[in-house]
Amino acid sequence: MAGVKLNSLVKVYSVLLLRKRPMHGYELLKLISAIVGRRVSAGNVYPFLNVLRRNRLIALSSSGKRDRKEYRLTASGLKVARGIENGFAELVDVSFSGKVRVCAHCSCKLVSGWCKKLVNGEELIFCCRRCALAYRRD
Repeated sequence: MAGVKLNSLVKVYSVLLLRKRPMHGYELLKLISAIVGRRVSAGNVYPFLNVLRRNRLIALSSSGKRDRKEYRLTASGLKVARGIENGFAELVDVSFSGKVRVCAHCSCKLVSGWCKKLVNGEELIFCCRRCALAYRRD
């Protein structure tokens, strides 16, 4: 991982999309463009794929009539992808710390849009009206 810098969204998305499934470079390029909402240059994606390959984070195979290259994460690459996901999870936790509420009925986590109901003099939070109506304190 020392030779790999994940210093752009294009690079982060490249790793995370390959975590979902193996894909061709052009497909990866199109998916990233759709996600970031702008055209992403092949010059941003293919050199990074080569860096990942040199660092043994992805493996390459050829398929189809034109021998299109298909990229897939190796075990080391999957560890890097998990690290990225964990980093984002920590970032979200810090960002929403103190703002997340838990439904008293189904225990789902809420950031906004909850409803409140007074139960035995205590104000409880629910994700929806259905949970508020179904709630029974044991």
